Amino acid sequence: MLLLPPQLLQGLEHATVEQLSIIQITGPGTGLHWPMLKIDLEVSGRLTGIFGTVKWMAKIGRKGGRSHSSAKIAAARSNGKSGGRPVRMPTAG
Repeated sequence: MLLLPPQLLQGLEHATVEQLSIIQITGPGTGLHWPMLKIDLEVSGRLTGIFGTVKWMAKIGRKGGRSHSSAKIAAARSNGKSGGRPVRMPTAG
């Protein structure tokens, strides 16, 4: 079973519970269709972690980058104590 919050899926992020409640399985179980929203999503893309277009994925990635979990705060403090982010060395090429 795969559960995804609709806020992660492009086209479903502002849908109401009523709009999400009516869903159809399309093809041989390879797609999902929300008739009230006129949205179709392929199951295979969701299983591989693709929740929308490249632009959509960048948008939700930026949200995750701004999160402030206790683990992220602890890692930032640890990096700061050891001089911060390591300097990138130029690669030969």
